[in-house]
Amino acid sequence: MFPKNPTVATHNRIPPKHSKPSNHHRNQRSQSALNFCLQMAGFSSLSPKMKNLIVAGSLTGFVFGVYFYTMRAVASGDELQVAIDKFEEQKSKV
Repeated sequence: MFPKNPTVATHNRIPPKHSKPSNHHRNQRSQSALNFCLQMAGFSSLSPKMKNLIVAGSLTGFVFGVYFYTMRAVASGDELQVAIDKFEEQKSKV
């Protein structure tokens, strides 16, 4: 009825600290989310190599789109060159 060692109280044990979820669980969650997105998009029947090609093509298209948009935006404005010319004029007058 009584514990053999009376100095150890069994009802006052400190519960173990719960650690963060391991990377394995995070990978499972991200894989399941990825699989869900692929199923919703209709890519579940494609091979992994084809899925990789679609992702690579999409990323490449996005990067080139951002690059050309940025180059066009920078080239269309001469505000910086006008400011430099004004500064040079004021510098030469002094």
